[in-house]
Amino acid sequence: MQPRPHTGYTLSALAAVVWASTAPGLAYLMIQYATPGLTLALWRDLLLGWSAVAGFWRSALRSCVLAGAPSDILR
Repeated sequence: MQPRPHTGYTLSALAAVVWASTAPGLAYLMIQYATPGLTLALWRDLLLGWSAVAGFWRSALRSCVLAGAPSDILR
């Protein structure tokens, strides 16, 4: 399945909006709940790391399934 021509532009715009919205959210947490910056950085890094691993895992499973090698999925 080929991606639509504007998929990259849409994902880039969405990433920019999400990235721009993190600063006010983090500032709110730091001021309202007195959360240390290092704690927020830890949770942000854990969430991003988990998301990256999930994306790589999904990509690997998808390529194995599309290649027609279901025995390679469990190895």
